[in-house]
Amino acid sequence: MDKKKLNIVLLLFVVGLWGTVLYRYASQYLYKQEVIVVKQDRIFSLDRNMQKKDTFEMDPIKRDPFLNKSYTADNKKTVNPIASVKKVPKREPIVKNTYFPAVEYYGYIKSNNDGKKELVMIKNNGVLMKLKLGEERDGLKILKVFKDSVQLSYAKKVFFVKKN
Repeated sequence: MDKKKLNIVLLLFVVGLWGTVLYRYASQYLYKQEVIVVKQDRIFSLDRNMQKKDTFEMDPIKRDPFLNKSYTADNKKTVNPIASVKKVPKREPIVKNTYFPAVEYYGYIKSNNDGKKELVMIKNNGVLMKLKLGEERDGLKILKVFKDSVQLSYAKKVFFVKKN
């Protein structure tokens, strides 16, 4: 019997709780809200209610907290900012011809007889070329060949090109 009474009390509690929640949720849609306008006869002046700001004057700093040095009026030097500015002549930028041709690396082929002879396929400015290791054409020279890139020299400058 005790268990049955406990279940009834808990059921009433849960129903009451959910009833309250649903009432609060639905009450905002059930009732018409009326706006009440209250006319005030008194007009407050903003000037009387505003507080005036407190002003203060800061003294110049006499001690550097980071360097632990004290400064007096004798230690400070006056610097004329106009006299200290030096005119620097404008230099023309030096433009070097750092042109590298548009090279694309497609891969290489090793020969069956001698593994040292490798044939490299590259495209230089839209022209497909087959070059051997150490061979030079149109200023391009093949220095080293790797699986994913090739080392080239052009106009005494060395650069790498990765495989497409």
